[in-house]
Amino acid sequence: MIRRRMNRVFGRKTSSPMVESMEQRTLMAAPQATSIVTDNRGESQITFNLALDPTTVKSSTVQVHTAGADDTFGTADDVKIDGIVRLKTGNRRIWWRPRVAVPFAAGTTFSVKVSGKLVKGAAAGERIDGEFNGPGVITGNGAAAGDLLFLSKRDKGSVPVARFSTVEGNIDVNMNTTQTADLRQLPSLCGQRPVGLHLLPPQRVSRSDHAVRRPRRRVQRVADRQHRRWPQRHSDHRSGAQ
Repeated sequence: MIRRRMNRVFGRKTSSPMVESMEQRTLMAAPQATSIVTDNRGESQITFNLALDPTTVKSSTVQVHTAGADDTFGTADDVKIDGIVRLKTGNRRIWWRPRVAVPFAAGTTFSVKVSGKLVKGAAAGERIDGEFNGPGVITGNGAAAGDLLFLSKRDKGSVPVARFSTVEGNIDVNMNTTQTADLRQLPSLCGQRPVGLHLLPPQRVSRSDHAVRRPRRRVQRVADRQHRRWPQRHSDHRSGAQ
């Protein structure tokens, strides 16, 4: 209808409107990281909102580095940490852990990089949208093939968070570094004694206690051996028989 009106205005002959069918296209969303958790040993867990292609997640596409002698990241002397990469939680969570238990001093700052060009989604091979936007914020800038790159630093706050990863999910515990707790006060804090928890006052075992008890155990063992060798004679001796 619009084309017919335009033709009348310009004094041209009208003709039937031309309709051109377009091929159907579906825009696939790029995977984005929704949760990032690291610890002071270098272990890192990065959870995405979509499943990833397992063939693209490996040690060459997920890397961890520490700063070299110049204490600056992104330079030639950066030290690559050897690690093992796995996919968990329906291929949505990248789990990187060092190959050795303690690859560097606890609390060392390290970088984590997930290649935006090489790591792809499992649905249609779409590259990840990984630009880091800050802690607790979903990654990405709206365009695929962006690298996920961030630094993990030691938590210097007064209430650091300790995370326990279980098969049922993660448990976050806020650690109080300025106060200590006496477990003997736990029942009163809870209002009742927890089931299966037995609290005993602290006891100190001195060396003299070991010195007194050890000979008695030894004597008893000797008497038992004698009883096994000569049971009738030993029983008569205990009963006072001549």
